[in-house]
Amino acid sequence: MVILKINKIKYFPFAYEYLMSKQPETWCRAYFGSGYACEAVENGISECFNSIILDARKKPLITMLEEIWIYIMDRFAYMNEESEKWNSNVCPKFLEKMNRFGKNMRLWGIIHSQGHVFEARRGCDSYRVDLDDMTCSCRLWDLAAIPCVHANATINFIHQTPDAYINAYFSKEKFRQLHLANIELVNGSNLWAQTEYIKPLPPMSRRMPGRPATKRKRHASEKDNKFSTTNMKVARTTRCGNCLEYGHNKRTCKNERKQYVPPPPKKTGRPRKHPIPHVSVPNQSLNERMRENNTTNPGQPNVSSQPSCSNIVRRSPRKHNTLRMSPRKHQQ
Repeated sequence: MVILKINKIKYFPFAYEYLMSKQPETWCRAYFGSGYACEAVENGISECFNSIILDARKKPLITMLEEIWIYIMDRFAYMNEESEKWNSNVCPKFLEKMNRFGKNMRLWGIIHSQGHVFEARRGCDSYRVDLDDMTCSCRLWDLAAIPCVHANATINFIHQTPDAYINAYFSKEKFRQLHLANIELVNGSNLWAQTEYIKPLPPMSRRMPGRPATKRKRHASEKDNKFSTTNMKVARTTRCGNCLEYGHNKRTCKNERKQYVPPPPKKTGRPRKHPIPHVSVPNQSLNERMRENNTTNPGQPNVSSQPSCSNIVRRSPRKHNTLRMSPRKHQQ
């Protein structure tokens, strides 16, 4: 499928020649060869090793080499101890990988052709599986050396365990052979033979001008995280404590002094979803308003001037949580 897509690029000769000049055997699975037991495109082993020696490679040469061989020696001993606990003949990590490959094997139907050759079919898709050669036309079994989903469905169809169809590279025996080789121990510097040469001294440390950099120098292609708190620059404006204006401070102020008026306190508590309508009542008392109405219109009570009880909403005082005694205890 990938090769067919690449062939379509032949209509653009410049793009096709550019891709072919970049050695597609190193970055495209369609051009990978079989027999390597690895389908990964990226080089994860070297990346893991570089992360381990990140602190060691900053040190002098002899100290760096000592830390590296101590780490390798300790890791070899640890992996030998772990391999003794395995119950199967295959490494557990590759068993998990095989189970991930065969997760949807129940969706594939198997048709027997002849001998140990089968056909895995699902709708319009079909693949040829050969158990003797340990190959599948999808090429995943050829590259990874681990049964793919079609091979898993075929092995399950003939009632066998797929562990026997995993390449010997991933066996427990090969794993132990890999970690049997040990690094010879080296005595400390106190037991080294004395020579007539002058001992090498470390270079003299010199303080560089300016503040020491703590961040890694990013490449131009890398983008800073806009949500990172380390890259945020908060703009601050100074306010004068004398004239209360912005743009200068109290030391350079030439204006007259103003008295600071604190802002009103903020309301506490959660705001109401449906606020209660409030009718403002003037501060003048009701008796004074009736007295004024009687002086203006004697003998005729002004009923309209009296506020109706329906328009005034009286707020009940806030109820505080108080401890109430039971009637029995109160009587006692």
